[in-house]
Amino acid sequence: MCEKCEVINIPVSKHISSKHTHSKQPSVYAKRKKIWELETGFHCSVVGTCLSLAELRYLCKKMKISMQSAFTDYDWHHSFVRVAGSDSFAARTLNKYLDKKYKEIIKQALKLKAEELANFWAESLEKDKLPDTFWAILTHPDVEDRLLDQIYGEVHMLSHLSGASLRVDMEKLKRLEKEKKDRNIANNNDNIKTRKKITDQATQINSLKQELRKADVTANELAEANRIIEKLKSKTLLKRLQQKLTEAENNLDTKLNRVHHLEKSVEEWKKSALKCGDQLCLAEAQLQALRKENIAMENTLENYLTQSCSSCDNQDECITNGNLAGSCVLYVGGRDKQCVHFRALVENKNGTFIHHDGGLNDGDQHLGSLLPRADMIFCPIDCISHSAVHRVKQFCNRTGKPLVIMRRASLAAFTRGLNEVVA
Repeated sequence: MCEKCEVINIPVSKHISSKHTHSKQPSVYAKRKKIWELETGFHCSVVGTCLSLAELRYLCKKMKISMQSAFTDYDWHHSFVRVAGSDSFAARTLNKYLDKKYKEIIKQALKLKAEELANFWAESLEKDKLPDTFWAILTHPDVEDRLLDQIYGEVHMLSHLSGASLRVDMEKLKRLEKEKKDRNIANNNDNIKTRKKITDQATQINSLKQELRKADVTANELAEANRIIEKLKSKTLLKRLQQKLTEAENNLDTKLNRVHHLEKSVEEWKKSALKCGDQLCLAEAQLQALRKENIAMENTLENYLTQSCSSCDNQDECITNGNLAGSCVLYVGGRDKQCVHFRALVENKNGTFIHHDGGLNDGDQHLGSLLPRADMIFCPIDCISHSAVHRVKQFCNRTGKPLVIMRRASLAAFTRGLNEVVA
């Protein structure tokens, strides 16, 4: 008996209690191999690929087996691998659970001949049904050894590739977080400089307003002086007053010139202030858009980095918010090299992705054939022809289908738009 099996008290004897002795499986399963009839090398792949850790714990409770709190994930995996190798109550329970979990794919596989199983396996990889088909083919009564070696090797290598991909994604996430931090610092510095400039301009405008008020006072004083001059025209002081009047007029011309210059400066400062305000609003809008794109990218990365959805507390909400449910996404414009990432993102959400380059190589006739197939349409405004945008808008207005206009052709902008449509 396995040392680890003894710890969790998993029964490995071939004795079966009376309540299971008379249970029978449907005839469609009669000729299939049982898990303990498979070669020992397959047991590790079956337990690791076809069952989650949560399911292993569930099976232990169903078998009424005591569990050790100190058990690691590897301990659980190793114990069930050893259990699968013997014809025991635990192994039969495990085999029955796998048959029930994958009963639909098993029925499909049993209808196929030995030479058709290879194509069936290849199609399962494209449809992301590897665990289902892996168990159905391993236990198929007519499966050939050559195909068993092939699928075992592919499943084994996928585990290595998954680990390598996870490390790459972690490095990318760290780099994106650093870029986000640097971008936030740069934006804050720009905001501080802009606010200081606006404050300085407001101070200068207030100063100019004071100069204008002084000019108004001077004009009032001049009017009063003219009134007094009229009264004194017949007196002996007229000559002296006329001289003072001339000086006052000269002084007034000087001040009027200055006022005119100040008014011109005020207009220029007002235009400059309005321009800076518009630039600040545009910068804040762009910053807000970048923040939303970063949030969408971070959420998408977190979904890709999550290893087991079955143990996630937000599983139901995640499936609801991120499932395209077979919807077709048409991407018009952009760059061809980005489409492979967009396609992967859409297919990961159970959607279909099609692309039109927006008028560079694909013609308008081809766009017209793609539009009716789409359930939602995405257009980056920085990389698409005007005629294509006009045609897409007309189509969406006529049919009522969702249209997402992206600020730029980027993975972050596409991720944000996709999340907003699916939410």
